[in-house]
Formats: sequence, structure tokens, C-alpha cells
Amino acid sequence: MSFAEPKAGRVAPWIQTNWDLRAAGNFIGGGTGTGLLIVAAFAAGAAYRPFALLGLAFVALGLFSVFLEIGRHLRAPRVLAHVGRSWMTREAIVAPFLFAAGLAAAWHPTPALAALTALLAAAYLYCQARILHAAKGIPAWRAPR
Repeated sequence: MSFAEPKAGRVAPWIQTNWDLRAAGNFIGGGTGTGLLIVAAFAAGAAYRPFALLGLAFVALGLFSVFLEIGRHLRAPRVLAHVGRSWMTREAIVAPFLFAAGLAAAWHPTPALAALTALLAAAYLYCQARILHAAKGIPAWRAPR
């Protein structure tokens, strides 16, 4: 595949061959955190609060990794501009609802709030899974498994 020569002051595009630790941190933190939130909802009771807060902390760490990955901070609001075609946008839309429900459930643990948090955690995790599925441009991830 060849690319056109860049114009003055521009950088030629390239094929991304791997993700760095900041990008991978989003999926590690998001997957770990949402997994904890889902499992904590089934455990419910006295053990819910610490696991829910730890799960939210992992998700926040993953989102902070994405913030570091963006590079220019003025790009961050633009992530919300492509709802119809970007799983990252959908992930960013689900995140505040996940944190609101998760903090409410940790503050006042009820089965309904825990279930809502688990549902939102599953939606967040699904968005991340779709992002990874779309990342077939990375050679190691081209295998269907």
C-alpha cells in the first residue's frame, strides 16, 4: 500500500502496528473494572461497596489512560461527535452514567442500583469489545478468536 507524499508541514499517514501501554491501559482498566462491577452486583450485600468502588477506580484509570493517549487535550470533546459510527463515542457516553449509578449504588447499596450498575458496566464492556473487534488493522489481532 502506498501513500501520497505529504504536503508541506504535514506528516504522512502510517499503518499502526501496535498499541502502546496507554491505549492498552484503557482496555485493561475497563475490562477489570466492569468485571468487578458485574460480579459485585451478584455478590451484593456488605461486600458490594469495596468491590464497586475498586471497579469504578479501574474504569477511571482506564479512561485516564485514554486521556493521556489523545495527545492534544482539545481533541477530547470531539470524541462525542460520532455517535452513529464510533464505539469509542458510545463508550464515552455510557461512562458518566456508569459512574453515577456505580457511586449511587456504593453510597446506598440496593439490589436495583447494583443491577443498574451491572447493566451499564456490561454496556461499557460491550463498547470496548466492539472497539477491539474493529482493531483488525493490528496484525496480532486479525485472528477471529
